[in-house]
Amino acid sequence: MPFNKELANKLAHNRILTNPLVQESLSKYQIVYDNVPADEELTENFVDIPLESAQLRSIFSVDGSFDSVSVSDRFPSAQVGFIQFSMNLVKLNTNANIIKNGLVNPIEFNKITEAHTHSLDLPIFNTKIKGKNNIRDSIRFRINDYFISSRSFSDESINLLETLFNILSEEEVRNNLNCVNEECIKEYFNHNRTKYKGDEQQLNDLLITKNKLNNKDRSCNCPNCGEDILLIDYLRLHELIDEDLGSTGILSRLCKVVEHLYPINFIMSVLDNPDMQEAHKYAALSEIGFIIDGPLAIYGEPAKVNRAIHRYLNKINQELVSRSHNPLVYIGLSKTGTIVDYISLLMTHIRDNSSDDNEIFLLPKNKFMLISDDYRHKYIQPKMNNNLFGAETYYGQDIVYFNQVSQPYVLSVLYPMYRSEEHFKEKIFEFNSYSNLGRIGSLINELKVDVYDSALLPIVLAHKYASISLQPGVSSLKDFARAVLQ
Repeated sequence: MPFNKELANKLAHNRILTNPLVQESLSKYQIVYDNVPADEELTENFVDIPLESAQLRSIFSVDGSFDSVSVSDRFPSAQVGFIQFSMNLVKLNTNANIIKNGLVNPIEFNKITEAHTHSLDLPIFNTKIKGKNNIRDSIRFRINDYFISSRSFSDESINLLETLFNILSEEEVRNNLNCVNEECIKEYFNHNRTKYKGDEQQLNDLLITKNKLNNKDRSCNCPNCGEDILLIDYLRLHELIDEDLGSTGILSRLCKVVEHLYPINFIMSVLDNPDMQEAHKYAALSEIGFIIDGPLAIYGEPAKVNRAIHRYLNKINQELVSRSHNPLVYIGLSKTGTIVDYISLLMTHIRDNSSDDNEIFLLPKNKFMLISDDYRHKYIQPKMNNNLFGAETYYGQDIVYFNQVSQPYVLSVLYPMYRSEEHFKEKIFEFNSYSNLGRIGSLINELKVDVYDSALLPIVLAHKYASISLQPGVSSLKDFARAVLQ
């Protein structure tokens, strides 16, 4: 580890470059996946699905950005983290020229977009909130306060904490919400879950249930040690807190899970709106599309909440269909990652082998490619276990859409059935399970912008308003935090 403000040796890397043992070791490496299917197998994966009108009036999108800053010259390791979220409701079917030469036209932007930004600060290292004993509780209660105060719809609508509470089942809370003290988890919670497995009454009496979280903070005391237990502890973000090394890792995990909860909060707010009749609520909801930045997946400690989100969205879709409405258009858009890299390799291969005499290798236009587990593990990435890919993290299927000019979009499309349904593991890899693909293709054609590769307007707008630049953004946050703390 370097000394504080120490500059690195500009020639130290030469020792690695001239080390024969390193050279010999590297010579044994190989790129695991750098191949494509044979011609016929490749073209069989490009499926033609007729496009149809998306029948949407608006798109809800959300993006988050985060960074951390040092807040003291006297104690440089003292850090504060910042997260900024941008939520946009973009009106469709307008002729607004919102982006020109890579810049957002503010006048045109205001015509078609309702945008809101929410900001969150967190003590990250060697800082804490006054009145709290440690950084762990400072972070936990600050996140809880944010969940209580944050909404996507209006000042009177449901908050993020109630959204989380509503989507979790009794069983999920009872089986996964623990005390934050490790001794309690092992000696009380895990012990009782094992001892009284199958005894619903005993488990409900001894463990945390939703009924016990009956205050506005959705909190209670640990039945064993008396420690405060918060509903947000279900996300297990406190497990990322390290008193010795800092907790910057919590920013990315928290940012991602909140990005996935805001659309659910918006849907609940529409359905809870007292100014609309029940039939109008569902009609309005069916005309709003949802685009998430990144795949429909939640990683790491909060991953379990993905099942509650998936279950809630399928429940909404069932209600929409029962009322003769279209199911939600609900997708994630990946801008980077393994599949994005693979599709780039695939397109290069096709271009390199295309010719007037080789019609089989024409670039795909208005076609879909579903990344099944068989295809993924054969050509893209190795199989790590016997489960479905993303069994614990994903609630959407990776499907690539090639638009009318063969521009690829790596999408994550909501699994259209419950995990408990028969043949779920087979049906999610069948195109006919996804009734919305024709609408999704049309929507992407409509939202395409040429600012970046595979860019869609709502995500571009959300990112522009959420992103924190290195200069002047981070440096300004540092000056701001230091001034307030002084």
